[in-house]
Amino acid sequence: MKKNLFAILAASTMLLSSCVQEGIAPTIGEEADVLISLTTPQIGTRDYSDGTTATNLQYAVYDVTNTDEIALLDKYTVTDATINTTANIKFKLVNGHTYRFVFWAQSPETDAYTVDFGAEGATMTVDYTKTVANDETLDAFYVCEDLAINGDIQKTFELRRPFAQINVGTNDYEEAEAVGYVPTKSYIVITGAPNQLNLFTGEVSTTDERTYAYGEIQKDEKFPVDGYQYLAMAYVLAPQEANLHTVAFYWAPEGGTPLNRQIGSVPTRANYRTNIYGSILTNEADVTVVIEPAYYEPDYNMGEFNTAVANGGNITLSSDQTVDQDLVFRKESTLNLNGYTLTTNNSTLTLASSAKVTINGGGTVAKVGEDYYGSTAAAYVNGASAVLTINGGNFTSTGVEAVYVQVGTAYINGGYFAAANDYNGVYYTLNCADANFKNGTAKIIVTGGTFENFNPADTEADKTDGKNGNLVAEGYKSVKVNLDGKTCYTVVPEWVNNEDVAGYVAE
Repeated sequence: MKKNLFAILAASTMLLSSCVQEGIAPTIGEEADVLISLTTPQIGTRDYSDGTTATNLQYAVYDVTNTDEIALLDKYTVTDATINTTANIKFKLVNGHTYRFVFWAQSPETDAYTVDFGAEGATMTVDYTKTVANDETLDAFYVCEDLAINGDIQKTFELRRPFAQINVGTNDYEEAEAVGYVPTKSYIVITGAPNQLNLFTGEVSTTDERTYAYGEIQKDEKFPVDGYQYLAMAYVLAPQEANLHTVAFYWAPEGGTPLNRQIGSVPTRANYRTNIYGSILTNEADVTVVIEPAYYEPDYNMGEFNTAVANGGNITLSSDQTVDQDLVFRKESTLNLNGYTLTTNNSTLTLASSAKVTINGGGTVAKVGEDYYGSTAAAYVNGASAVLTINGGNFTSTGVEAVYVQVGTAYINGGYFAAANDYNGVYYTLNCADANFKNGTAKIIVTGGTFENFNPADTEADKTDGKNGNLVAEGYKSVKVNLDGKTCYTVVPEWVNNEDVAGYVAE
């Protein structure tokens, strides 16, 4: 099973154990005393997200004993309660019934959020015309939990943010001020941000480009990374699974000309904070992106190299690189490994959309573990018009695949490919999604390269319709060779004599 990168968020509440008075069984149909204790997380003083602004508490209770007839309890539908990081609320509910509790806490100073406790469900909607950058009053929390009542009970629920907090920090205010440019306000634009949250399921919907209006820069708030000061901040409604966005942020001095930066493939997720930081005011190339789960320890980093991947163009490794987040190519790019090693820990070099990516150089792409979606491939193609061309390098995986094509095309012209493990006795070093290989939307075309324990001319790919599991291009052949005691297959032009394969070098 794959390691779930985000498993620490799988439970959204902390429940204390319940007890029934020993020797006395609850009577079905009679009322029980239910005490719900609520808490909101706190980070610390002088931090954004200290959890203290969300003091307006709204909640509702639904009887979900009969899932076909969910009933909203009007007497326990409240929109004007108070919470100051903690609250205790008492209910009288019926033994033998199951109830759904929905709690939402926000600042009374914002009207950007509207909660609707409907007869069949609960939703929260964001009005982005009322959102402002750098506004701590947009912090908010919620929890939804089902509870079966079988006697008097006390439970504790911890409310969590349905937002990603995007933080932009810079370390060069002094340099900017020295040349007379003193930014005082900023705003943020994020693509693909949703505006509605289903409070029952946690699902978000209706994505679009969202703009947070100019707000005063809060330089003195404590930035999550030492040595940096805030340039911009926004709370953005986010899904429970990781998602990627393009984020643009603008800053300007009072009455002056605004400047801006745009960062692609920025990850967000509910109850995470994404920190974008660098010498933003004076150095265009220096940007790092870090996403932290549950506002606790850093989970994976997106640095300058990842940003270059997102922006496309010519990319040359100048040192060994280790990444813990998918490298997502969406544009035409050339990656020169330049003799160095790119290690992807529980992540993958991925082609999306219509990306055209060529990989050159004598370095290594080493996949370690499985990515969030369970893939063990060092390179993964997933775009109908995406094209991956590998001209050289070593592609290794600790799993069962070196290259995988979900949809799109991979051209293998050279390199060395190895997967550490077989699957049911068969190696799938080069692999396609079965159905897509059969219908022609996933292709691997091999004209060169060496493959450990794998013959690209006779694979387990769908062997119907005359395909015969052969990934080798017409005019080429696969020759069995022994390299350092390992059984390998090398693909060469048909005119090359088999006995000369070991010394063959393509022009």
